[in-house]
Amino acid sequence: MWTPIELIEPIELIELYEWISRGEVKMDGPTRVLWNTIRVEPQKWKLNPWRDMGDGFWVVGFSGRHVI
Repeated sequence: MWTPIELIEPIELIELYEWISRGEVKMDGPTRVLWNTIRVEPQKWKLNPWRDMGDGFWVVGFSGRHVI
């Protein structure tokens, strides 16, 4: 959930890559295999009504019909 500050200043791509990198370091083997299967280069998506907050949201992976 976004805090009020994040509503004003959404995360930048470079910061998103830093968060992803910190998470990858903590992954065990099976989790890393799953992550490497579903991950995509971060993409900014928009979906009403959430598209209005921060000019969209970042998608970093796909699993079936779900986005992450």
